[in-house]
Amino acid sequence: MERIVYFLILLFFAARFLVYPIVRSIISTVKLIAIKRSVAKLGDKLIEMPAVSKMKSAIIWNGLMIASIVALCIVNGLYAYLIALFVVLPGFLDALLIDAYTKFNGIYKNGIIMGGPMLWEQLFSWKVLDEHHFSILTNDGIRFDMPSANNEDAIKNIFLENGIKEEI
Repeated sequence: MERIVYFLILLFFAARFLVYPIVRSIISTVKLIAIKRSVAKLGDKLIEMPAVSKMKSAIIWNGLMIASIVALCIVNGLYAYLIALFVVLPGFLDALLIDAYTKFNGIYKNGIIMGGPMLWEQLFSWKVLDEHHFSILTNDGIRFDMPSANNEDAIKNIFLENGIKEEI
């Protein structure tokens, strides 16, 4: 019985710190490669949004972690430290992915991009926060703010035309 418990604990840690990060890294890499195709799926850009990326510090921090892990492996000659890359790499790739999508921020014919693509079907409701920002609620319950880029009326009309409810 004791061996079974130890095996299950080993299996948990292998899945949590090896398999899951590898799968996340593969998914993020595929998304990075196919970014142009996913943006093209959203159609023509109707309204341009400012591309303000807040991921630079995360990219730099994760890049330094990756560089120090690789340097540690080279200096010590212990390549077992490369397993630590599996913990840091998914966060680095996710930050790169969000930063890449930020360059395409805007409202498109078939959805919006604010750090990632979202089709109109994925958006539940919206409300005006102030004259410069909208708050958007997705069907998953995630809320995020979007700058209006001085196009409040046009954005309101686009949301209403695509069946996104206004919150009161």
